[in-house]
Amino acid sequence: MSITSPVPDEQGIAHTAVGHSCFFCGDSLTDPALHWAGATGDVFFHVKCWPRWNARMWRDFHEVDNPSYYERRLR
Repeated sequence: MSITSPVPDEQGIAHTAVGHSCFFCGDSLTDPALHWAGATGDVFFHVKCWPRWNARMWRDFHEVDNPSYYERRLR
């Protein structure tokens, strides 16, 4: 995970979110934003969207990792 910026890094490359959409809400991005290099492509988030997406991801993980807990709650 890194923070985007229009300012070039030490190699002269600017890692900017401009022109990308937020993976969580779909709205257009500006810098600074969060950038994640995935196996099949880049993922960008608004700084405010990251915690909300992350909480949902961990809840899904917990549900898969603890199926009996959720089976009891649905009864």
